[in-house]
Amino acid sequence: MVTPTDGISLLVDGASYGRVPRGAATEAARRYELPHLTRWLAGSLMAPFDQMFYLSLGLRVGGAYDFPDAEDKPYKNGESKAMLKFWEAKDSWLPSWRDGGLKVDYVKVYAL
Repeated sequence: MVTPTDGISLLVDGASYGRVPRGAATEAARRYELPHLTRWLAGSLMAPFDQMFYLSLGLRVGGAYDFPDAEDKPYKNGESKAMLKFWEAKDSWLPSWRDGGLKVDYVKVYAL
């Protein structure tokens, strides 16, 4: 179990989905110079989780830098028509979307 001083753990259906170690957001802001992360540099090592925030769940497709470029990815990060290329490749990914959408039963957030 990750303690609050270690970072943030993300679980889906009890399985570990990801982990954000302490300082990872500020390190990413420095390394990749991403505009939406640079404001976190002024925060603590736990930024952006060191202050009140909203939790937003959604399905983002065709986004730049959300997924690393790979052979089976239908677009490249930084492409101006990433979302269009994603949609044009729908025959390859649409069958994997069971029941046609994102369904969430509940969300639990714990502060330890």
